[in-house]
Amino acid sequence: MNKKILFIGAVVVVAFSFHAIPAAHAATMSFVSSESSASIGDTIDVSVRVDSDGQTVNAAQGTIQYPVDILQVVSVDDSNSIFNVWATPPSVNTSTGAISFLGGSTNSFSGTSLYVLDVTFVVKGTGTATLDFTNAGVTAGDGTGADILDGTTPLSINVNGAGTPSAVPVPGLPNTGTASGTIPQPVTRVAVPAAGLPAAPVLTVPLYPDPTRWYNQLGDTIVLWNVPTDITQVSASINHTESNVIGTPEATLSNGQDFGILQDGIWYVTVRFRNNVGWGPPAYYKISIDTGVPLPFTTQIENAGTDDPSPTIQFETSDNLSGIADYTIAVDGTVIATTTSTTMTLPPQSPGTHTLVVTAIDLAGNSVQDSTTFQILPLPTPQITFVEPSVIQGAFAFASGNGTPSSSVEVVVVDASNREVFDGTAPVDSDGNWDIAVKVPLAIGKYFL
Repeated sequence: MNKKILFIGAVVVVAFSFHAIPAAHAATMSFVSSESSASIGDTIDVSVRVDSDGQTVNAAQGTIQYPVDILQVVSVDDSNSIFNVWATPPSVNTSTGAISFLGGSTNSFSGTSLYVLDVTFVVKGTGTATLDFTNAGVTAGDGTGADILDGTTPLSINVNGAGTPSAVPVPGLPNTGTASGTIPQPVTRVAVPAAGLPAAPVLTVPLYPDPTRWYNQLGDTIVLWNVPTDITQVSASINHTESNVIGTPEATLSNGQDFGILQDGIWYVTVRFRNNVGWGPPAYYKISIDTGVPLPFTTQIENAGTDDPSPTIQFETSDNLSGIADYTIAVDGTVIATTTSTTMTLPPQSPGTHTLVVTAIDLAGNSVQDSTTFQILPLPTPQITFVEPSVIQGAFAFASGNGTPSSSVEVVVVDASNREVFDGTAPVDSDGNWDIAVKVPLAIGKYFL
């Protein structure tokens, strides 16, 4: 099957066939929606996301197929997409139920939930509405143009008539929050009397196990807690701030709750227990989600295209949510530094053309990458303007010449058998002159300087 995709170079957009380039498959393309069921007349928001699996990507394409007898497209929004160059802007064919797109960027990105576009549907019929991808591809951001898409995941939404939704599983992105043994279970038993207020619950969130760090994955946010034998009610809520307000008690007693798929931002889960004495203190659990990439940037290089082997580079970007953690600097495929600074003087580079890649990584692990090339010119060949044509055996020889001002020259003397007998360094003054004394006793013979 022939597929074309957008490959972004520094300033060039090229369409090509995927099968022409060997692909190192890794990325996946999926739908994200908080809805697994709906009724006629409901609106459903669906997001298209790419998991790059640790690689960088700079383009993606696909056609979203949807059932026209059940769903109708209200809008398609790419305003917050990681891609800013659209060879095929998102377009809807209402007759065939297809939404096609082909976008890319001059920068490269990495993340587990990279945002491509949003689609809003309105439900107009009943049945199982399945969304799926065809002609999908994801381009590696390493300059090879390889298709690294490993697979796509469909999304099913069940519509069982007006006002009577029936839930069905939503594949969506990999949902580690609903792994075996982590689904909340009802608690059925007669509570024992207590002498005092219950303690604050101890909360665990399998998908976001560390409340002190940022995460870039999406999935069902299941919060679990153990229910002591005296507990009769549980109040659980989630907000953007810590709340001391006792929420509405859950209808049934259980050891956890599924809060669904959360949007980016900082969330606080608040859970309280109640026994026969009253409501106990709240337990808070902080969840920080950032699936957005840092803003694209351009690296500036000072003294590029000169004979300065250590040019200075400048780079800076920002991240709208979690913030920049650090930058990695790579030259010709080798990482030479990881830094929080936005300026760096490169270690000496050999003459020739080099590829510089600067990657900005946010605290959630999302990254944006800028790649450019620079050239180091070789230093001019130093000139020998004087060397003593002959010296007395055992005496020192003298030589002088011209070179790059304020540099140094290396002077080597070999004998007729090409054996090195002297190696010295001579400074070149600000006028470009150097001189040196070959301070080794020379035996009778011929030498080359």
